[in-house]
Amino acid sequence: MNYLRALQKNLLAFFLCLISASMVNAQQSISGSFTSGSQTRTYLGAVPANPQNPLRLVILFCGAGEDTSDMMDRGYINHLGNNSMVVYPQPTSPAGFDNDASADDFQMVEDLITEINANYSINQNDICIGGFSNGAIFSYNLMCDFNASPSNRAYTFKSFAIVSGAMESGKTNLRDCPLANAAPLIAFHGTQDAIINVNGGFLFPPVNLIYEALDTTLSFWAEDLNGCAASPANAQLPDLVTETPNSTVQRFDYTCSSSPNTTFYRVIGGSHSWPGGNASLDVAQAANQDINASQLIAEFFENAASISNLELSLNPQRTSVYPNPVVNRLTIESSYPIDKIEIFNTMGGSISVKGDNLQSIDLEQLKAGLYYVKVYALMGIDIKKIIKE
Repeated sequence: MNYLRALQKNLLAFFLCLISASMVNAQQSISGSFTSGSQTRTYLGAVPANPQNPLRLVILFCGAGEDTSDMMDRGYINHLGNNSMVVYPQPTSPAGFDNDASADDFQMVEDLITEINANYSINQNDICIGGFSNGAIFSYNLMCDFNASPSNRAYTFKSFAIVSGAMESGKTNLRDCPLANAAPLIAFHGTQDAIINVNGGFLFPPVNLIYEALDTTLSFWAEDLNGCAASPANAQLPDLVTETPNSTVQRFDYTCSSSPNTTFYRVIGGSHSWPGGNASLDVAQAANQDINASQLIAEFFENAASISNLELSLNPQRTSVYPNPVVNRLTIESSYPIDKIEIFNTMGGSISVKGDNLQSIDLEQLKAGLYYVKVYALMGIDIKKIIKE
């Protein structure tokens, strides 16, 4: 029996590796250079092997002392699906973005998007940004600049992601951040972050700036800009991995009138790192492994009505659906509480179905064919392919 269990585990690990490898191989690495001001700037990134154009453009910014390869190591590249591409611009200085007097990084971002738009088919209404540490601070500043009303920029951002970052002190107001519209935000921060403390403070050289407390930053974006209620719903997520030192995760979901999404993951005991990431700093800081920030960010950026990003379902043990093929009633089981279930046809259209509860759905009235089940659970979104007979 022990031998059989070991064999089963080895086979499962083998197939999971095949799934992961196939997903990575489904992406094509890209690199390029462009002129911004008087400087030549460079970037790395990835596009789908079989793109569903136009693509969502995701731009991710590394922290001070890091480069493009560090951001790539954090794994967002593995979560693109067919409708999204990602680029990682290179900073000009170890001080990171917006900290080199010889470079206009705000203009660089506009020039970068123009460069990408000239070479790839992107949806200019679906450009998302995000960053880590100083790159996260820069992302806040970019949102306040590009999405301001009025703005002289050629582009705006649909939503953004923040990992281990806060706003600069004194900027959490509508005078310094006069956004034209609400901005969906997903954020992650460790309670034991010694570099960007949750209570605010001074970010040491070479960055040299004073930053706001995490609660001040989040309340400004959630309440003042996105019209969210002051008291978000929260849930303690399962402690799946025992790190050293150990950390756990709480998820906070804000109910917002102006914005469809404002979500915060508090990593209790977490340090200055990207949850689930594999960059050198993340490894050194023992990043939380209960969640994968790259996957959650990709899910957050994904349009809720879209079924094209089938590769979001990375953990086949997280959700199961059966029988498959199904004749009448489909059973859905998840390791975590289920919030909502949607059924889509192959054209992306939502199908109305009857269910006694979130674990049992009557599909008797559906025509025979291929469908997708989108399961919204406590740990994120899973998409399963089913065949109706």
